[in-house]
Amino acid sequence: MDNKAIVERLKQLGLQKDIHWVILEENGKPYVTLDGLLYLSQNHPEPQKRTKSIDAEVLDPKLPIVKVTVTLNDGSTFSGLGSASDGEDTERKIELAEGRATSRALRKAYALGVPVKEPEESNA
Repeated sequence: MDNKAIVERLKQLGLQKDIHWVILEENGKPYVTLDGLLYLSQNHPEPQKRTKSIDAEVLDPKLPIVKVTVTLNDGSTFSGLGSASDGEDTERKIELAEGRATSRALRKAYALGVPVKEPEESNA
């Protein structure tokens, strides 16, 4: 799918540029943000494809590794794992790992065919 078709698809789903999706300068391609995936999960045009629940479980608080399971109204479930490196404080690492796991689970649930811009570690 070319960039123009991707952008049209994102607009059809009600996703707004710079809020729910961005174009990365490195390659000029559109990427869906975590906010975009969360918006879609609550506002999908087909009500049975909206999320019933998003559950997070910290599997290893030291690394950390977080597992997120998304359940849609139609009963289907999708899971994703996320982790963060040692460069962040512990609380921030868990949040970062959860954000990544959420992105991965929602990406599986909606299979948009568009890359996802995952939460990143800060350089601060």
